[in-house]
Amino acid sequence: MVEELIEQEELLRDQGPKRRLANVISVLLPAREYRLECSWTTERPLPAVEEFACRLILLMDGVSPSELKSYFGLSILETEGLVRNLVKNRLVDVADDGTLMASAMLQAKRVTAGDVPTFTNFETREEDAVFDLLALKIVPRRGYSNARFGLPEIPIPEISKSVPPDRIAEAFSEQSRAFLEYSRGRSKDVHKTRLYKVSRCRPKRTLQVPIDMEIFLEAGTNGELNVYRDAIERLGENRRRALSNELESQVADYLAQESLPSATPSVEDYCELVGDEILARYVHKNDVALAKWLADRDARKTGYGTQETRALLGPIYLTGNRTTLINMLKHTEGDEGASRIAHWLPSSVPFWAANSSELVDFAPKLQRALGREDDGRLVACFCGYDSSEKWLKKKFNSRVPHAVLFSGNVALDRVELLVVPERLVVAQYHLQPSTASAITLPIGFASTDPERVKKVTRVLTSRLLPSNRSSLLWSTDSQRVHSLVDFHKLGLAPPSEQMKISTDRSSGSIVWKRSRL
Repeated sequence: MVEELIEQEELLRDQGPKRRLANVISVLLPAREYRLECSWTTERPLPAVEEFACRLILLMDGVSPSELKSYFGLSILETEGLVRNLVKNRLVDVADDGTLMASAMLQAKRVTAGDVPTFTNFETREEDAVFDLLALKIVPRRGYSNARFGLPEIPIPEISKSVPPDRIAEAFSEQSRAFLEYSRGRSKDVHKTRLYKVSRCRPKRTLQVPIDMEIFLEAGTNGELNVYRDAIERLGENRRRALSNELESQVADYLAQESLPSATPSVEDYCELVGDEILARYVHKNDVALAKWLADRDARKTGYGTQETRALLGPIYLTGNRTTLINMLKHTEGDEGASRIAHWLPSSVPFWAANSSELVDFAPKLQRALGREDDGRLVACFCGYDSSEKWLKKKFNSRVPHAVLFSGNVALDRVELLVVPERLVVAQYHLQPSTASAITLPIGFASTDPERVKKVTRVLTSRLLPSNRSSLLWSTDSQRVHSLVDFHKLGLAPPSEQMKISTDRSSGSIVWKRSRL
């Protein structure tokens, strides 16, 4: 009967609206480490012989050492050790005639039959604790990977630039239980340990803690779009800690402060540009009926009629999307001459690739799927001018393995593309679900269909074509731009010819001209 009810509940859950992860944005919280001198008390059980000796003393209103020796069958040496421990722990007082009497502490700890008497251990030690500087919440101390470098940084509020030590001590006292769990793990004494006092507090270093803001979408029962957010800190591969509501609100406020570029091209123009006839069904006057799309996706009505083309919601590096792309790439293996370069054209939205958890896993796994002998490459194709080089490196160098700069009159917009020539393409448009926030949600498709691959590849080529020079920004294993861009299969002029064009233009004449697709 119980199993039937469980099956019915699971069936109803599957039939209801599905909450889908649409984006994960990482930001850096300002934090500071403090060293605190703390006094702790720990309640510890007595050894069995001491416990029953205390019970006997309480029951008999005092006993002599010889009575203890006789009652427990101890040697003289063992009896002396027992009495010494009872006195040391202030559990007994020794009368003038040598009788062991229950001390005031033992009297206070008088317990009912069956309970175990305890004694209190007092310890003073220095503790290092990290507090975020937005809500003064304790953050677990751990090492952070280089992937956090370049992520959006929440500035330190003026009021938090100099926090009084007594305020830190107060916050530590309020959160001492959480600190013990973070710092001492599953120690058996954690639940018996209490903070007695904080004697001293001094600031140490300032830190930046990466946290993830997860954005979920769900189609409401009345056709409305429900957007959910969840701010978490990842403590390991499978562990995560939810942030307080106060801290989550401050992170959301920060994300809302950024401004978005204009919505160009329009969603209609994007659908026509890349040939996304399925998304076009949900577009009306540059507005996407996202709730309807989600509901139809739950009902399996957003398919493209073939397994070669799949709808894609959220950044390509989300775990589910990564799995989809890798599986699709497996069906394109076999040709020795197949391209092993994934050309990734960014979007101009402010939080593109602002991720420290999913993205660092995505790059190596996709590269392994691209090549047979570790020769696959994920290459970001940035557009701009030579002056962009410094800030691009600072922002993305730790998370994207390879990058090339296409200099000149090349502009990015709401469109994001990933192209592995003749194998796989991804085309997505960054929607803004709320005008009160700069968070965007990429939506579109991934495809290995030859015609779609050709069409999206032509779109990428046409966008990079106005560039007058391509140069290496960084790479984990190459010093040549030729190894990072498949110029021939994209239909682009190689760097040597680009340089010739640039030189001839500077002299006032153009003797060679590239043809546009």
